[in-house]
Amino acid sequence: IGQIGGSNDGSDWMRAYLSLGGGKYADVMAIHQYPPTGQSSVESILTTLSKFKAAFSDSGVGNKPLWGTEGSFGHWSGNGQPNTEQASYVAKQAVLLWSNGLDRNYWYGYDNKAYGTLCTAQGIDCDPLALNSGGAYLQSVNWFSNAWSVSPC
Repeated sequence: IGQIGGSNDGSDWMRAYLSLGGGKYADVMAIHQYPPTGQSSVESILTTLSKFKAAFSDSGVGNKPLWGTEGSFGHWSGNGQPNTEQASYVAKQAVLLWSNGLDRNYWYGYDNKAYGTLCTAQGIDCDPLALNSGGAYLQSVNWFSNAWSVSPC
């Protein structure tokens, strides 16, 4: 619950929701991990992530698992960017979010050429190894399977 990205990052809404007791009905705290509007740096996600983590902690739900239920290149969408830059973004996002406390991180629109492309075809025909960004995603999954973080990056 709560979106990272766009002109309104959703952290104020989240604080209000939690102040009304909403946290007691959630098993996990969920965010959308997109870069803020107008920014293309994956590192820009961390500023908003810290707002959400503070809201969760201040409301007594900071100990619940934190999931990134939807994220990608965001408004930048990677269009017109070299595939190697897209691959770098994917790998950096995985490392930064994981090392900063996300227990799960789901990529949105892996087969959507307008928003989060990780492959060149859609649906079942998607071959993630056809693009560097898809290969970076698969490698990130391999890196973090059964791993743990000692400190944030």
